[in-house]
Amino acid sequence: MTTRGGRSVRALAVVAIVTGLTGPAGWAQQRQLKSYELHGAPRAGDMSPDEKFVVIQVSRKETAEGVTPRKWTELAQLWDFRSDRLVAETILAGPDEGSDWAAGHRFVRFTADGKMVVVCLGENVYVLSGEDLGMIRKIGLEIPREKTSTLRLAGRSEERRVGKEC
Repeated sequence: MTTRGGRSVRALAVVAIVTGLTGPAGWAQQRQLKSYELHGAPRAGDMSPDEKFVVIQVSRKETAEGVTPRKWTELAQLWDFRSDRLVAETILAGPDEGSDWAAGHRFVRFTADGKMVVVCLGENVYVLSGEDLGMIRKIGLEIPREKTSTLRLAGRSEERRVGKEC
């Protein structure tokens, strides 16, 4: 008579024999995962559908001596990350365009076919070539400066405005 626990042990033994996993010495070695460095402290990025390239959005601080406030140039870069080679780079916003390094709206995505890259940066959406990051189109967005709502507290006569800058 076989117990329920015995059946599960036997089933595991059959799976181990069929797959060649007979014990720690016979287990297939796990592949070592490789990591790749992305340069320039990217703010956003995406991998191409064919997994050969990565596109990143980086902010480069301009090094003018004594300039306040600091000015930033916003770039898109296309990297062959396996060979650590910069394939293409394009300036999205220069230091004189009011680039805000702290702006939170930053997204970079390849299209499903990898032929184009879409970058959302602050108040603009850039459509770029997926091969050389050539500018295809720049779309300006109207973003509300402030989102607020009024909160009436139960049992109180006061009102509070809540919200924050975009």
